Amino acid sequence: MEDGVRQLAAVCGMRLVSDPFDVDALFTKGLILAKLGNIKRAVEILNSVMASNPEYPGGWRVLGTLYEMMGNLEMSRECIDKSSLYVE
Repeated sequence: MEDGVRQLAAVCGMRLVSDPFDVDALFTKGLILAKLGNIKRAVEILNSVMASNPEYPGGWRVLGTLYEMMGNLEMSRECIDKSSLYVE
């Protein structure tokens, strides 16, 4: 893992220890997992972020991209459509 990603993962881990529901840290953890190739776990985490905060900036678009990477085009389109609801 790159040093920058490793440092970011450490910061996220510390934030999640103090607040397991920190949506910024969870979102970042999802992005890190996706970068490391653990798309399924990244989708699980990002789905929990979006369930608790559906207006999270960029969340639906990232989820749509991950679903597309998994080959689930229906869910990808659904997420991209939701993203347009929250973009001004």
